[in-house]
Amino acid sequence: KGVSDPGKYDGSISRFEEWWSKMKAYWQLANFATTSQDCLAVWTQLEGPVAGAYARARIDSCRASTMYPDMVALEAEIKAKFRPINNKDWAKAQLQKICQGSMHTEEFMAKFGVLAMLAGASDDYTIFMLEQAMCPDILQQIFIQGRRKATLAKYIAELRAVGGALEAAHMHTSSRFMFPSSSSHPSPSVGTFGGSGIPMEIGAASTSWPPNRLKLRKTLNYNSCRACHLKMQAFFYNKQINEMKAQGKGFGQ
Repeated sequence: KGVSDPGKYDGSISRFEEWWSKMKAYWQLANFATTSQDCLAVWTQLEGPVAGAYARARIDSCRASTMYPDMVALEAEIKAKFRPINNKDWAKAQLQKICQGSMHTEEFMAKFGVLAMLAGASDDYTIFMLEQAMCPDILQQIFIQGRRKATLAKYIAELRAVGGALEAAHMHTSSRFMFPSSSSHPSPSVGTFGGSGIPMEIGAASTSWPPNRLKLRKTLNYNSCRACHLKMQAFFYNKQINEMKAQGKGFGQ
């Protein structure tokens, strides 16, 4: 019937909404004749230590009893098992942890934008979290050029433009381009959260790494984020001091 395969699902919270919407579309188009076919169509797409184990247990149980849940019951069961309890709380928690690190600006802004949308927070809050997570080199240019915006959508557009320009400049001056991190490994990739739906877990890698290299990679990414954060703090501190000096406040003047 030309029905699009919804793909495998590994139990990741960040991928649930996207995968489940595809699964429901697959259900409707396939129009299976029996509830057992409906259930198996879902369960056979589940894989991994959590989702896969759940699927195997349900398949064995239903085959033994010859009783399968209907579509309504199955949907409620799947959502109860894998859907985030509160997408807003989850997204807000991710906003507090996300860091640009070695990610290109376009990729980072796409991930941040989806999280901001899911969190449903005010522009003031999301802009504050964004400035905590951005590379300070980009923020510095934003302030120097007077391009900071009060609304998140406009600010993201400015950050994309400035970040993209800085990255392009670095690409032309370095044969081993990696902005802004000095790590030689590629940045972690994230699927769309739906963009992802919700994107993959922040920092989740699409490549399998040996345990020793994975540990080193995580350490490098953490150090990169930490360095960016400290540099950003120093930049804003110096900016505030200069403004106070210009106003003749203290400093022995």
